[in-house]
Amino acid sequence: MRKHMAFFRLIAKSVLPVFAACLVVMTAVEVFLFWHTAGRMDFEKRMMTDLIDERHISFVFIVAVFALYLLLCLSRDSFAGRQDYTLRRLTLRGRSIFFWQFLFSVFCYFILWAVQAWVAFFLCRWFLHETDAAWINGQTLMLTFYQNEFLHHTIPLSDTMGWFREIMIFLSIAFSAAVIRYNIMMRRNHRGKEETPCENI
Repeated sequence: MRKHMAFFRLIAKSVLPVFAACLVVMTAVEVFLFWHTAGRMDFEKRMMTDLIDERHISFVFIVAVFALYLLLCLSRDSFAGRQDYTLRRLTLRGRSIFFWQFLFSVFCYFILWAVQAWVAFFLCRWFLHETDAAWINGQTLMLTFYQNEFLHHTIPLSDTMGWFREIMIFLSIAFSAAVIRYNIMMRRNHRGKEETPCENI
């Protein structure tokens, strides 16, 4: 099990620092876009769903999803030098390498979704806090997540098929990233003078 954890740490070391920076940038951009518009308007004359749509916060999230995909597929020199030597010593099978890459991709996309869900919930709560109580009620937050397409896709609430759809989308993206990364590693192995003792899937 130790060699599997060592390989997982190798992947994390090459991706997590940049991924953390991407999360910070995504959060900052979304909060700024929302705050920039909200600060110039009369809250009572606009709906929360209008703010989300007008500021294209969904586009920021899509860019983050694509950026993470590229990072997982093409992280620069992830196994070069000392890390490549360490990988050769681990003697992992191809199936194990692919499994851990896929698991790490799923982990990253789960973190990305969790951060996005937290940001969306935070912005909604802030909007409701700044809005006159006469314009809101106990159902306002829930109705907002049902009425806005982006918010509903982020947190489908009681929509079982919505949860299934979103989970399958992220699993498919994570699987695709793992396949591409695995193939890149295998091609580099075959080109090198000393092959990593891995078996193809």
